[in-house]
Amino acid sequence: DSPALLPESVATAALAMSQRERLRNQPGTAFEHATVALQAASESRQAPLKVQAFAELALVQALRGQLSDAIFFGKHAVLILQATRSSLAPISRAAEQGYLQDNYAQYRRLADWLFKKGRLAEGLEVLQLLKIGEQDDFQERTGTSASYELTLNDAEQAALARLDAYFANEQAQLNDTERMGRLQSSERLSRAERAELNTWLLARAAQRKQAVAELGKLLNQLPMHPHSAATAPSPNRPDSPKMLYIHLLLGEDHLTVLSLGPNSQRVQRRQLQTSQLNLDIASFLSAIQSRSEFLPQAQALYQTVGAALDQAARDQGATQIKLWLDGSLRYLPIGALHDGKKFLAQKYQLIHAAPTPQIGQTQTRQSADKGLANRPLRLTALGMSLSQPGFDALPGVAQELCNIVKGQ
Repeated sequence: DSPALLPESVATAALAMSQRERLRNQPGTAFEHATVALQAASESRQAPLKVQAFAELALVQALRGQLSDAIFFGKHAVLILQATRSSLAPISRAAEQGYLQDNYAQYRRLADWLFKKGRLAEGLEVLQLLKIGEQDDFQERTGTSASYELTLNDAEQAALARLDAYFANEQAQLNDTERMGRLQSSERLSRAERAELNTWLLARAAQRKQAVAELGKLLNQLPMHPHSAATAPSPNRPDSPKMLYIHLLLGEDHLTVLSLGPNSQRVQRRQLQTSQLNLDIASFLSAIQSRSEFLPQAQALYQTVGAALDQAARDQGATQIKLWLDGSLRYLPIGALHDGKKFLAQKYQLIHAAPTPQIGQTQTRQSADKGLANRPLRLTALGMSLSQPGFDALPGVAQELCNIVKGQ
């Protein structure tokens, strides 16, 4: 902690050191660096740095196996993101969408942890925050305004109150931070100003060490386990037993499959390597576009991704599946996955509902249609068999997949 460094520089350096130690599987040391980052981020008054610091603390606690603590810190990061988002929403929807895309991983990771703990309603609440289009539709039907809130249980509310009180007290003592920052960035300082700045930096470095010790003690006094789940709003469910809602959420080494029926819910967690899945999807798409043999890949990806949603649909007797896809899965033609006898598009009507508009996603879909406009393959690019806003229905998906396999 060099006295020559201002808070934002300290926070950035401490975050890098925490990430390094976390990747070395040293959570204790990583936690210490993350605490320094959070203290300095608070001093800097820069919301993005605070988000990164809380997100890093969450990752460290997850590494320790303290998932409830990770959820609390992850929620704190998302609450800061939501506060900024609420100020962007009145400006433009595009600004809000871009902001969500930049911070998508924070929401997805928090939802995944909540699902892992069996706190499904809270996990779905987090994912719902990403569904701008669906929120707009809901607001039009109900006349309500957008909600940017996140549900906290009693323990989380108490911990949040303690942290807010701590940081409010800290800020009251740092009213001169911004002025000192301007002095340090100035190229021309008088001798008196330079002396004032050096004195302040030395004093603040000593104060920060004490503040970090106090903050670390506070953070370690905020255990979130065991406790009950928060009372989050009930998730949206289909009205008909013939319809199933399925969320596919990608982690680094697993796939979470959450299925919701009218009166049921189910979570499946399947081990996989996301990096390998990305390669498999790219290879699959390349084979389809070149009209090469793709059935073995379709069957392999069915085992990796499709089997879980197929099983959930069969258990309910559903014939329609509405899908929320994550990461590279947004580009996977789900309908083209093959169980050894049939394509999924032959078994179900598939509706793709993106969790949030992603830059490039719409363009990718439009380009696929234009590039394949005169080939039967164009309808298989998405594997959708029901219309969605902005996209026509693709009723011939199943038959055309069969024609390609037969070489027609």
